[in-house]
Amino acid sequence: VQHLLTRLNDKKRQGQLGFQGSQSLSDMETSARKWWTAYQNMNVAHDSGQWRADVPFVKNTIRPLYDKIWRHLLTLDQHLERSFAEDLKSLTRVAKSSTYALWALVALLLLAILAGYYILQRNILQPISMVTRALKAETWDSETWGKSTAIEKLPSTTLDETRNLIQAFTKASQKICERQRQLEYQASHDALTSLPNRVQLINHIKKEITCVSSRKLSIAMLLLDLDRFKEINDTLGHQLGDRVLQEVSKRLLSCLRKTDFVSRLGGDEFALLLSGVTLDYAREVAHRIIESLQTPLKIDSFQLHIGGSIGISLYPLHGETPDSLIRCADVAMYESKRLSCGYVIYDPACDPNSINRLTLVSDFHDALEQNELNLHYQPKVEVKSGRVIGTEALLRWNHPEHGFISPIELIPLAEQTGMINDLTRWVLKTAMQQCARWDQKGHELNVAVNLSTWDLQDPQLAGYIKKLFEDCNIGPQHLMLEITESVMMADPEHAIETMNQLAGMGIQLAVDDFGTGFSSLAYLKKLPLHELKIDKSFVTDMCNNDHDAVLVRSTIDLSHNLGLSVVAEGVENQEIWDLLEILRCDTLQGYFISRPMPADQFEDWLQNWKIYPALTRDKTMIK
Repeated sequence: VQHLLTRLNDKKRQGQLGFQGSQSLSDMETSARKWWTAYQNMNVAHDSGQWRADVPFVKNTIRPLYDKIWRHLLTLDQHLERSFAEDLKSLTRVAKSSTYALWALVALLLLAILAGYYILQRNILQPISMVTRALKAETWDSETWGKSTAIEKLPSTTLDETRNLIQAFTKASQKICERQRQLEYQASHDALTSLPNRVQLINHIKKEITCVSSRKLSIAMLLLDLDRFKEINDTLGHQLGDRVLQEVSKRLLSCLRKTDFVSRLGGDEFALLLSGVTLDYAREVAHRIIESLQTPLKIDSFQLHIGGSIGISLYPLHGETPDSLIRCADVAMYESKRLSCGYVIYDPACDPNSINRLTLVSDFHDALEQNELNLHYQPKVEVKSGRVIGTEALLRWNHPEHGFISPIELIPLAEQTGMINDLTRWVLKTAMQQCARWDQKGHELNVAVNLSTWDLQDPQLAGYIKKLFEDCNIGPQHLMLEITESVMMADPEHAIETMNQLAGMGIQLAVDDFGTGFSSLAYLKKLPLHELKIDKSFVTDMCNNDHDAVLVRSTIDLSHNLGLSVVAEGVENQEIWDLLEILRCDTLQGYFISRPMPADQFEDWLQNWKIYPALTRDKTMIK
């Protein structure tokens, strides 16, 4: 009984008995306690030996109570069994119904999810995904950006938010595209002239090299640097200077074909690229540009004269890369500016960075230190008397490997390497020592020595020459210093100061190659000059060219009016001599008289010339 009660209490706690079962359990527990009390009383009676007297009690009280409890227990057990079976069946039915409902709910939920995802995919995810792919597909090339198929295939949608997103993206792409074009243009073009810049130039050279290399054609690189632009810019202001650059860029474009390329490298420097051309065509273009720049620029109320210096390099002759072509053209351009000759074609011999040039510089330095240079002397003859009154000292260098090195190459080499002052002092010293020897032998001659721009800027030049006179024991009348127009015009104020100092020492000064530079009579009248030399380019053909004859006559008259004597270079024949004598030229110099020769040969020639102290009309005898 106790065991059954324990089980029933467990089920009561688990909530399996229900109200009726719980009430029956309470009644059963009450009856069980009563039975247990009676049972204990019976045990007491039994133990006391009086139990037989109590048999009616057992039969009338205990036994009926026991049967009643037992019946209650059986009834409760049966009730529990039936209740449990019914609960199990009910639970099974509920579980099945719940399962079916759950599956139906899951199915409906899945359908709802699929439908929602489809709508989301079509109206939001797919458009956003295509926008993302369009962004990733774009190459950000200003020429094709916004025109790719990725953007063209962007979907149309009825959803306002997505449609607004796509429209916003399209507008953003257009703005980015436009901004990208602007940035690329600014990065590859000059803001002032709208011409391509150095970056664009290098890219174009690479492209053209690829095109012409297979066809074995040439490319010409022309580098232009404007003359006198800094003076205009500093005097009239940067704003007007900018307008000059804009006008120059227009003139450059007008001189070229549509297939040619013009670029502004910065400042007053321009680059021109001619593809598939010959050297002659490059020369023709350079000549057209120089002529175009010689036409005055009319800006506001100003009429500006501006020139240019051009350097030319060729692919593949001078270089096979953009940098090498530009560098070679730059070297040629500076040579053109130095010579004031319009344009110069690149020559490795004039390149300070070429291997041959570096070797030549080293050899020249050694030759100067070891006294391996020579001076040749070309006589100057007075027209009236036929007397040799002087000579010009001309530098000569016979290189052991390269042979004769022309002064045209040697002088720039000395200027560019900083050896020009040492070279000039060597020439002065050698010439004065030789003049002293001639003077001791009775030959009263003056020796003409050429000076460069750097010599006029040498503050110690006058002191060196003064000491040289003392060491050689000769007077200043034995020295004539010749200076070209371009040298004087490079720094006229400084040139005038130095020349006044030299003239104050009694040294005679001459203008060499008069007429080849940009002559300035204003400066000419300020200079302490004694002599003017007419360039041989005007003298050689004056008998056949009336213009040359007029120029020579005008120069002679001008010089005499300024109190200067005149020397004519390039006297090649008797006819030129006679014409110069008629034009009242003072002194002659040229191959008709004698070529330049070493000092010992000059002395022998001088002895033979002295056989004819008086000039006769038959001048062929004195050659």
